[in-house]
Amino acid sequence: MSRTHKIFSLFSLFICFIIQGCRNSTNNNYAMSVYDLKNLIVLEEYLLGVLDRFRQELQYKVITIENYLEMTKKRNNSLEINKFAFNFEESVPIVRRLYFDYSRLVAFLDNNSWDVCIKAIYDQEPKLPTKKDLIETTNGLYIMQSVYSMKISKMAKGIFQGVDYNSSLNAFECFTMAMFLEELDELIYAKQWLEVSLDFYMKDTVNRDLYAELGFSSIMIYELYASVLHRLGNGRDNLTVNDTLRSLNPEGFGIEKDQIQEPDMILEKENWEAYTTFCSTENRPSKSNLYCFYKRNTSHFLYLAPLKLEILSLNPYMVFYHDVISDNDIFLIKVEGQKNLTRARTFNLKSNNREEDSGRTTKVGWLDNNSLAIVQKMNKLVEDMTNLDLSSSAVYEVLNYGIGGFYGAHVDYYYDDFQKNDEFLDDRKATIVFYLSDVTQGGATAFPALNISVFPKKRSALMWYNLDNKGNGIPNSIHTACSTAVGSKWVMIKWLTQAAQMFRKPCLKEV
Repeated sequence: MSRTHKIFSLFSLFICFIIQGCRNSTNNNYAMSVYDLKNLIVLEEYLLGVLDRFRQELQYKVITIENYLEMTKKRNNSLEINKFAFNFEESVPIVRRLYFDYSRLVAFLDNNSWDVCIKAIYDQEPKLPTKKDLIETTNGLYIMQSVYSMKISKMAKGIFQGVDYNSSLNAFECFTMAMFLEELDELIYAKQWLEVSLDFYMKDTVNRDLYAELGFSSIMIYELYASVLHRLGNGRDNLTVNDTLRSLNPEGFGIEKDQIQEPDMILEKENWEAYTTFCSTENRPSKSNLYCFYKRNTSHFLYLAPLKLEILSLNPYMVFYHDVISDNDIFLIKVEGQKNLTRARTFNLKSNNREEDSGRTTKVGWLDNNSLAIVQKMNKLVEDMTNLDLSSSAVYEVLNYGIGGFYGAHVDYYYDDFQKNDEFLDDRKATIVFYLSDVTQGGATAFPALNISVFPKKRSALMWYNLDNKGNGIPNSIHTACSTAVGSKWVMIKWLTQAAQMFRKPCLKEV
């Protein structure tokens, strides 16, 4: 099953959770990591198993009752009720049935599995997604749709950038996207999702009763559609929709839609144009002074196994390493990183705390055990790659991005106003990103100011400087992690700090 299909299938679980109004306060941040979505796949398989066992028991009861009805019907066909012509062969069976059978049938019907089924489902409540998960999931699809200019009609059918993933959303799920976008005032997108939802609903006659039991109907679609058209100023279309709504709901009774609050931030508007421009295609500089070569001069070992290096920029210095890490090392890194995956947080200068950031949809694990063989091996490799001192560098961070996972435009060095509040701050001299997986669609690392974007390529790494030789931040190093459309994006990040480089880099002319 493809990642896209898994994400789409999980929508049903999200939506049922919202409609039923469960009171789950556990925040599992499922939408922040594709890796963690497998827990929902397992959970849904379990819950479907509960329902299937319940269905089988109900089916056994239905078959038993049907057999009893058939048996009784054959006996009663011989009775001449109007003539009251009963013989002993007819009287004994009917008296026996009415004396024995119906009391036992009541006991048979009363012995049900409703309570067991309900308890089995409620026992899983702490693992269920929250409303926040639904918001972040719909937000992820919205980001994918916006960044990659996907047509909603195709996206709803599981077609991304011309590739058919053989899965689709249903009418209820399209309606949920429309609710989310209407709350964001993205009315054009909301209208398009509603049109697709209505089209799917009208064609899906088989599941009408099921939709009704889940609290979903065409009235809900038309009500939201009328509201969106009114806000868009489409008066004529709105009259037509209202007429249809009035015919479906003559008493004016409407089902209130569940309000979905918008996230704190999607992407800053000033960064959006650059974000979308560099995320769709890979960009490389064409300057003549940039080239590729084998790097051998930082250790004796590299004379035997040189690094394949591609220079992408000189200001700031940025290089791309090809085939720098083995599949076995990647496996070991992911095994360690998966042990403590948690939602990534960014530093808030105003509150002086690390906080959740809706502009960063990923989970992170840390390789903070320096005694691990893989950590020691990576340290030696990073020193060979960068010729920088790792003695005060940050621990390795292993990241897995979520649904439409992205990180808005940012720089890795600390901001000037933050520096002024500290007597001494060991800033991030350089960043190195190891790509631990290929990504089917999306997931590029883009530098809008440099006209550079690099798509994930398993076993490769990207390194750049955040500070110049004076220790000042380089604004051109601003970058973004583009939305992951299809695939699971795994990376490992290492920040190399400034203070430890006094014997590796030229002395600073200014502090």
